[in-house]
Amino acid sequence: MVLMLRSLTGLGRSLILPAALSGVLAACSAAGPGASVPPASSVAPVGAVAQSVGPTGAASLGPAASSALEPSAAPSASTTPIVTLPAPAAGGGRYGGGGSSSPTPKPTPRHTPKPSPTLVIKAGSTSLGTVLVDSNGLTLYVLAGDSATHSNCTDGCASAWPPLTVKAGTKVSGGSGAHGRFGTFRRADGTTQVTYNGKPLYGWTGDSQPGDTTGQGLSGFSVAKA
Repeated sequence: MVLMLRSLTGLGRSLILPAALSGVLAACSAAGPGASVPPASSVAPVGAVAQSVGPTGAASLGPAASSALEPSAAPSASTTPIVTLPAPAAGGGRYGGGGSSSPTPKPTPRHTPKPSPTLVIKAGSTSLGTVLVDSNGLTLYVLAGDSATHSNCTDGCASAWPPLTVKAGTKVSGGSGAHGRFGTFRRADGTTQVTYNGKPLYGWTGDSQPGDTTGQGLSGFSVAKA
């Protein structure tokens, strides 16, 4: 019995037996062979045993400490917090992240300027030689005393001798047989009149068909020679 208790003593120290059994084993071990086992009534109850330090310096554990070594119960579902993670956004970024893609900017429309209108002055044959003609082939005239930026024919004069006008910005050039310089200027009434070699050009209401030159020499007007 003593030998068995001694074996249990070594095993109890390694397994940290309850305080009541450790006390019994320690007493039997100290008594030596032939010693009797003390009655259970002389051993302090388990609940009253406090921590004690053995000869090896190891502390025997009381009931409170022993209960701490027992496996703890799993936490109840009611006390376990549940964390809900947000779902990743559609259209991941460059590395598969959940960021939203930026909108594609709309291209800025380019403004294409419209080409300027053009007018080509042609030349025609008359009894007075080659002269400038309008789009209907009628003879054009110039007025003595005019300049490249000023016309002396206004009001009633302009009704009988209509100025050759174009839309502002029109490019005027000479066609076959018309070799002079063409240009434009702004009249006092706001319209744009065509000039040839520095002289404003006019039509004549007295001419009715191509080749007519009935306005030659009237009121200072003469045909515009090409």
